[in-house]
Amino acid sequence: MYRYFHSTIALTVLIVALSGFTSDTALAAEHMNHVQSLSNQFLWEFKTNGIIYATPLIHNGVVYIGSLDSCFYALNATTGEEQWHYKSQDQIFSTPVMKDTILSFESGNVLYGVNLQGKLSWSYKMVDGPVLNKHDEWDYYHSSPLLVGNIVYIGTEKGVVVGVDIRTGANVFQCQTPSAGFTIETTPAVYDNKIYFGDWDGQFFAYDLTTGNLVWQYNTKVDATYDGWVNAIVTDPVIFNDAVYFGGRSCNLYCLDAKTGAKRWMTPDGRSMWILGGPTLVDTVVYIGSSLQNSVRAFNALTGSLQWNADVQYRVNGKPTVVGDFVFVGTEDISDYTLGTFCALNKTDGSLKTKITMGTQIYSTPTLSNGIFYFGGSNGTVYAVSQQGMLSTPYPKMQLSCPDTINFGSFPIGTAESTYKLYVRNIGNGPDSVTISSTMGQISIQPANLILAAGDSQEVTIKVNLTPLSARLYRPSVIFTSQKAVTPTVILKPAVVRLLATSGVENESEIPHSFSLSQNYPNPFNPSSVIQFQLPEKTLVDLRVYNALGKEVVTLVNEERSAGIHVVTFNASRLSSGVYYYRLVAGNFSQSKRLAVIK
Repeated sequence: MYRYFHSTIALTVLIVALSGFTSDTALAAEHMNHVQSLSNQFLWEFKTNGIIYATPLIHNGVVYIGSLDSCFYALNATTGEEQWHYKSQDQIFSTPVMKDTILSFESGNVLYGVNLQGKLSWSYKMVDGPVLNKHDEWDYYHSSPLLVGNIVYIGTEKGVVVGVDIRTGANVFQCQTPSAGFTIETTPAVYDNKIYFGDWDGQFFAYDLTTGNLVWQYNTKVDATYDGWVNAIVTDPVIFNDAVYFGGRSCNLYCLDAKTGAKRWMTPDGRSMWILGGPTLVDTVVYIGSSLQNSVRAFNALTGSLQWNADVQYRVNGKPTVVGDFVFVGTEDISDYTLGTFCALNKTDGSLKTKITMGTQIYSTPTLSNGIFYFGGSNGTVYAVSQQGMLSTPYPKMQLSCPDTINFGSFPIGTAESTYKLYVRNIGNGPDSVTISSTMGQISIQPANLILAAGDSQEVTIKVNLTPLSARLYRPSVIFTSQKAVTPTVILKPAVVRLLATSGVENESEIPHSFSLSQNYPNPFNPSSVIQFQLPEKTLVDLRVYNALGKEVVTLVNEERSAGIHVVTFNASRLSSGVYYYRLVAGNFSQSKRLAVIK
């Protein structure tokens, strides 16, 4: 649980003649910054009154960021105190740019120029008609301004890209796509006197900056399309080595020749899902986020070959930020606004270095300045997170003092119980909370819940009540879960115990007589549960999990398995809370059961 102290803000009522600029006492009181007392990670937080999709701009010790509350804020980068805010006429999705003393951002089809005191210098209405801020509930994007020299380039809802002089607000460039009416949600890229951008219809364009004429156009719909959806291009293009890179709802990552539009390579998503956050290109590597794949991936920019794929638990909408040896990303759960993280991945292999559970969805791209990351959340909060504090956070590491299989031994019928003892160790440098459970009701564990300091260990006693058991071989599992690890760590230890008849010969075969699928344990659960099934013969096994609508969410087994009792661990950390179904198909046998994920 987080605790916060309120810092004191001196409130001054300013009377400003220009409409839009406000700094009154009531608003300032609503936006008091907070300092977290329990961690060296969070430096301050600032609360707005709307979701934050925009990425901040930091300049000369000031954080500039917009919110869906229609306000554009200037915050002290050290303390989080508000310096001023400008009230626009609509929601702000876009990231600002700055030249000299003018800041420019988009809101409701209007491009604004605001000075460093928060007063309006100019505004330019880009297109007429009603404002369409979102096409659907998963649309978090608007074209943000790109500054080249003194010109701000930005896309609009009507298939128009404009260029505006940031000093005066005068229009100096305009091009119109052939498919007028489709929204341009990508921030353009400029290279070799051409401007590049994609639209909601899946078309990618290159226009001449001098004449405004179309140079080439690529239709992503000629490639594989995500069934039932438009091919909307929602990632900003990146230029490298005379090539342009982008992705989107077509579920493909593209590399096109920047001069001709010819496809150099295309990498389809392995699960036919959207490609969202990014791309970011550093040292010939393309880093990009994803939708329900819940991953960040690194591709070779020259060949398109996958270098690594990192599971980050939730979706990634913002761009990965590459700093030194690490890739930093914000994440968000698709259905729960309280679930999101800020992660640091090792750049070489994608392994998780550390993460912060934010308690809110993070759509904003993290921006680093002077050792501090700044970004916004869906709870309307702007965060300042220490890079050093984040990377130096201690985490535990669980280790068990037992072999791969816990062997309780063989006993004649009439034996009361069998006992097995082991040690659970924390060999990491942070405290841990460990829970221990079993798939067999006759097994008791003492203690079943451990609190281990760094370097500490504790003995655990596991007992099997043999009295109600018949003569046969039993194969339960014991499950150890580290709750405080950088990611919840589950170690499943198979166990064996054998009951013998009085004669010393088992009266039941070790091989099951029939197919069966057991109820998962525990249920409900978070994040892991165990599914057990038995096979009387060697056969091809298919075990999958489906959501309530019947759509497959994960394949657990798809291979030939031998006769016997099999145990599979299902980690649902990337799924939202709800009811799901798992189905076993083995030979002519088919059975389904229900499970519940609770977070």
